[in-house]
Amino acid sequence: MHNVISMAPIQFNPTTSATICDDNNSVSYHAFNQLIRDYHEALLDVPCSEVFVLSITQSIHCLALMLACFGLKKTAVLRASTSEIPTQLKECDQFELDANQLLCRTQAQVVGQSSHMQGNTEQTCGDSQGMLGFLSSGSVGEPKVIFHQPDSLVANSQNALNLLPLSLQDNVLIPVPISHMYGFGAAALSSLCAGASVCLTQGLNLLKWKQIEKTWQPSCVFFTSSLLDAVSAKLSDKHVLKLIVTAGDCVNTRYLNAWVNKTQFWLNLYGSTEMGVIGIASLINQGLLNSDAEQAYFTPCPGVDVASVNEQLEVHQMHAFVGYLNSNASIAMSPAHPQFFNVAEKPFKTGDLGKLASDGRFSVHGRADFSVNREGRLLAFAQLEIELKKQALNLDVFVQELALVCGPQDSKGKTLIACCEGVTESQFSALKQAWRSHLPAYAVPSQIKLVDPLPRLANGKLNRRKLEEVISHV
Repeated sequence: MHNVISMAPIQFNPTTSATICDDNNSVSYHAFNQLIRDYHEALLDVPCSEVFVLSITQSIHCLALMLACFGLKKTAVLRASTSEIPTQLKECDQFELDANQLLCRTQAQVVGQSSHMQGNTEQTCGDSQGMLGFLSSGSVGEPKVIFHQPDSLVANSQNALNLLPLSLQDNVLIPVPISHMYGFGAAALSSLCAGASVCLTQGLNLLKWKQIEKTWQPSCVFFTSSLLDAVSAKLSDKHVLKLIVTAGDCVNTRYLNAWVNKTQFWLNLYGSTEMGVIGIASLINQGLLNSDAEQAYFTPCPGVDVASVNEQLEVHQMHAFVGYLNSNASIAMSPAHPQFFNVAEKPFKTGDLGKLASDGRFSVHGRADFSVNREGRLLAFAQLEIELKKQALNLDVFVQELALVCGPQDSKGKTLIACCEGVTESQFSALKQAWRSHLPAYAVPSQIKLVDPLPRLANGKLNRRKLEEVISHV
C-alpha cells in the first residue's frame, strides 16, 4: 500500500512503511514532506539576497532544506559545510541549520557593499522558480558553481530511474555527499522518486558498514572509489546486495572481483555536475562479471543524445544546467548576467574522449586534455592506465593505482611517466619488461615513479594537475 505525496516539482510515491533516516534520526515520508514544507516557509520568511548560500551536512534535515528551495524565486548555492566558499559568493547571505535544526544566518551581506550576485533570477528561470547551485572542483581542480533549475534536476533523476532498478521495496544507502550532484541528483532524488527507503550516512568505514549491514540491511548502495576502499577489505558472505552504483568512466577491477558474488547488479554512471546522469553501464549482471566491464559501455539515458566529434564526446539534452559562475572570474556574475548562458539548446562538450558503438552505446577514454600524441597516435591516459594495470596483474604485481603524466619531449613526441601507488621500486624493472612485451613501443612509459599516495580532489577523483606539480619534485 502506498500514497502519493507531492511537493512541486517532485512527487513521492512511497509505501506506508518507507522511511528516510540518517546517522541520528528516522522519519516517515509524510513527516519528511512536512519538514520540506516547514523549511520552505522559513526560507520564504527570512529576508536574504537574491542568491544565498546554504551549508549542507549529510542529514535528513539538510536534504529537506535542499528540497525546500524548489519553488523559491531566489537561487540557493549548496556547499558542503567543510568546503570553501568561492570569493564571488562571500558577499551573499549564508545560512546553516543550528543544533536544533533551525535555519540560522551565519553571515549577512557586507554592509555598504552591493553584492554582484544581486540580480533578477526570473530573467533566466521564469516566473515560478529560482535555481540551485552546486559547487564543483571540476575534473582538473578548477572550482566552479553550476546552476540548475529544480524541475530539470527532477527530470534528469527520473530519466536515470528508467535505467536504475530502484523500487518501493528497496533500502538505499547513500554515503556519498548530498551536497554534490552525484549524491543529490543521482542518488537521493532518484531514490525518493522511486519511493524507496533512504539512509544517509557519513564517515563510512568497515566497522560502520558492518553495523548498517546488520541493522538496516541495505539492498542498494551508492559508492565512490574511496568508500569502496573503506569496505572492500572484509565482506560478509551472508548479505548479498541487489545493486551497487558507482560513478566515473572506469572502475578498478579489484573492486569488481571483490564484489562479484556480493551483488546482483553493479551499474556505473557517467555524467557531470552540469548534465547530471548521461549514461549507465552494467558491470555486473545477475552476479556475473560482464565481459566488457573493464572498458565500460554506457547506455544513454532516455532523452539524452551523445555524439563523438573528432573522438570527443558531446551531449545534448533538454534537462541541462543553466550556466556557470566561475570562481576565477574577475567579476561575480548574477544569473541574469549576459555571460550566464543557457546550454539546453546546444550540445555540451564534456571534455572527454570517447567513441560510439554500433548499438548506440558509448565508451569513455579519459579527458581530452589528459592525452598525448605519440608517433601520430592519440593515447588517452585513462584507457592506457587500465591496460598498464592489467599487464601488471598478469605478473602478479598488484598496482593499487596508476596515473600517467607527460614527460620530456623526444623524437616521437612527449614521453610518458607512470606514477604508481602501492608498489615498491624493486618491482619497476619487472613492470617495464611486462609492458614492453605486451604493448607497442609508443605506449610504454619511459619512466616509473613512486607517488604514494596519489593526490586527489575533494570528490575522490585523481588530481592530475597537482600530480604534474608533485612529479616535478620526485
